Amino acid sequence: MLYALPAYEEDPAKINATAFSEFLENSVIGLLKLTGWNLMGEESLKNKIGENVTLYSFNVPESKLKPDGKDYIVAFWPIDSKNVIVLRSNLDDTTNKQIIETLEVESTRC
Repeated sequence: MLYALPAYEEDPAKINATAFSEFLENSVIGLLKLTGWNLMGEESLKNKIGENVTLYSFNVPESKLKPDGKDYIVAFWPIDSKNVIVLRSNLDDTTNKQIIETLEVESTRC
């Protein structure tokens, strides 16, 4: 799943998408750890425009809701001054890396 989250108010210049992305990343990663997801690894990659993106690998422990457990990938990065991409995936590492390194998105909101 890819989510494009708008991070703007009436005056978009007031929002720093990089700071919002970092806040979102820290909050979500912290929440996943608190709920028992096991962080298996982190890898730093470059996105399409050369910015660093951290790819987090998690293992979700078995539970009543997920009896088989699962492995998930999570990553966050801003694409412009108003939008942040959130990647949540259970695809293979090669595909996830390719998405981060090649995804090109253009915002049409002004």
